[in-house]
Amino acid sequence: MRTVEDPRVERTREVVVGHVRELVRLEGFHAVTPQRIASDTGVSRSTLHRHWPDIRSLLIEAIADPEPPVDTPLLGDLRLDLGVDLHGLRLRLSDRNTVALIVSMIGESLFDDGFAAILRSHADAHLGRLQRVLAAAHAAGVLRSDIDVTAAAASLAGPLFFRRLVLGEEITLDFVDAVIDGFIAAHTP
Repeated sequence: MRTVEDPRVERTREVVVGHVRELVRLEGFHAVTPQRIASDTGVSRSTLHRHWPDIRSLLIEAIADPEPPVDTPLLGDLRLDLGVDLHGLRLRLSDRNTVALIVSMIGESLFDDGFAAILRSHADAHLGRLQRVLAAAHAAGVLRSDIDVTAAAASLAGPLFFRRLVLGEEITLDFVDAVIDGFIAAHTP
């Protein structure tokens, strides 16, 4: 972990990292260059290089922490709880900047373990409540006893990601409801 003695150094880091987050969100990883950052923030390229020896380390710092998901309490009804999570995911995936960030992280994660770890932490953060919903339903006997909660969460979220990221189609309310209904029909006793 790094320690910072000078508040000016910390402020410079905050300005640069915040700007890089916004660039990635609006334009993608390709927009992050030392020239662009220096020009946009007024921070010299030598200062950038002193703090981040390469663009990779700056990108990793900028996207490392996922936005915290809204932690909605469990409602105790499997269909409603699944709806909260999957309709929330539908809304996140309707934002083109969010989709662009996910696609960029997926692309980089294929070749870089650092980006793969960040992608995983983002996924874990956003699938955490869904896994809690499934674990609670499993403990209550609402789901079949042989269910794997982690695999079940992936099987619920997967169709939404596929439809949006691979097929490039919008995710409709009816599509989400069909995913939920199909899951409940296949996994309840």
